Amino acid sequence: MKNHTKEITMRNLTARRSAAVISSLFLAFVLAGCGSDDESSTAVPAEDSSTTTTGTVEAADQDGDGSTLTVSSVSLEGVEQGWIAVHSDVEGKPGPVVGTVQVEQGESSDVVVELDDTVATGDYWPMLHVDDGEIGAYEFPDVEGVDLPVLDGEMPVMQKLTLTVS
Repeated sequence: MKNHTKEITMRNLTARRSAAVISSLFLAFVLAGCGSDDESSTAVPAEDSSTTTTGTVEAADQDGDGSTLTVSSVSLEGVEQGWIAVHSDVEGKPGPVVGTVQVEQGESSDVVVELDDTVATGDYWPMLHVDDGEIGAYEFPDVEGVDLPVLDGEMPVMQKLTLTVS
């Protein structure tokens, strides 16, 4: 009987671990998902915030030299500050971050993001994140659970755009 009980306990533990792994994979999939190509996103609650974090990102296709990218407008409510993290495009979804800029609570317009390296013509994803780890340091995804994207339902607040480098 003891072995049977131990076996059931081990199965329950395995099932719980599997559920945690599946939940983590689902969250990663959601964060990697793409939003609308034509419309800005509007946000509702961030992941584990005791207050509601909301925001929007609006950006349009643009020409440039590949060293900066401009986000037309950003709004952020519910936290004092956040980040616009510009992700490169990988098969139609946000990929690695190529530049960040801090934004304050409220409305901001013509937010210029200096890119880490000069980039080529392509699609990019400005995405809104909270700044809730070490304030003033962009830590996502290196530090687990901090500086998470602001969410609109289950999707990150982001806007796909094409940067034409000349």
